[in-house]
Amino acid sequence: MKKCCLIIAVLFLLTSVLYAQGVSDVPGMILGSGFESIAPNMAIGDPVELGDKYLIPVFEVNTFFIGGGGGDPLMAAGTSGSVNLIPYSIIIVSGDDIEIRSLSNKEPVLKQIVNVLPQILQMVMQYFSLAPGSVQSGVTEKEMKPAPMKEQQVVIEKKESLDEQQIIQRSAESLSRMLMDDPTLETIKGSRPEIQGLLQKQPENPRLLGLYAYTTLRLIDTVSPLEQMKMAMEAQTSINKGLTLDPNDYFLNLSKGWLNLYSPMGNMKASINGFKQAMEASPDQLEPYFGIVEAYLKDENREKAEEYAQKGKQMNPEATAEFDQLLSK
Repeated sequence: MKKCCLIIAVLFLLTSVLYAQGVSDVPGMILGSGFESIAPNMAIGDPVELGDKYLIPVFEVNTFFIGGGGGDPLMAAGTSGSVNLIPYSIIIVSGDDIEIRSLSNKEPVLKQIVNVLPQILQMVMQYFSLAPGSVQSGVTEKEMKPAPMKEQQVVIEKKESLDEQQIIQRSAESLSRMLMDDPTLETIKGSRPEIQGLLQKQPENPRLLGLYAYTTLRLIDTVSPLEQMKMAMEAQTSINKGLTLDPNDYFLNLSKGWLNLYSPMGNMKASINGFKQAMEASPDQLEPYFGIVEAYLKDENREKAEEYAQKGKQMNPEATAEFDQLLSK
């Protein structure tokens, strides 16, 4: 019932039309009769029911008429013109309380609302049957601000801190993945200091020994002949020590294959065996197939070289040209 009465009052003031349709061209005479029961420069819109509250929008009215005056809708006159409705407050009616929340950041706005407040309250009280004393005592002025978000309890899982051994293990795994992914020479050079640092902390780690031997052999062509001999001995020492700790490690067996393949004192059978063990340790890696093809060719077993070259091509057809180049030597 209260809602119906409010709507009737708003219709009487013609502001429902202004609020719903955004009127811009209305004769001054109609505007005058529509707003005369409120106050100059003020208008209200349709009340909206929200739970146990009613929200009534209040607008500032600016007019401009050609050939006449502007600014006051009750005094505007002229041949043609426009009306602008500027939202600048909301009246909230809840029980016996009325609250006004400003929508404008202009200081005069709130003062204008206070000036017309008695007339607005009179209309509200008439249709809600509220006592003037109780209504006026409940009127407050507030800035319209977004409601603060409720604090959400964030549950953070406590992760156990890693000890040094776990950190080294994860670092070794990360380096292994990087070196298995066809690394560039610069990547290999950059990884060696880290591998050496980890080895100082865990000198008995077979994977780190394998990584050190592998990167040493990959860089052996970048140094002088005297330095090559030193690096080959370092790689051999790491391979021998690592295989006693883990005879199935991929990098240790791969390094064993390459060292025996290119060393003047190398053993082709040991080289072939190293590449085969590497294949078993990591079946998805293509590098051991290149090595074993070269080893079989050097051991003068072309049939086996072609067999493994074919397997390599099946694993990665994009490597066909590289295998064909090896077989053409």
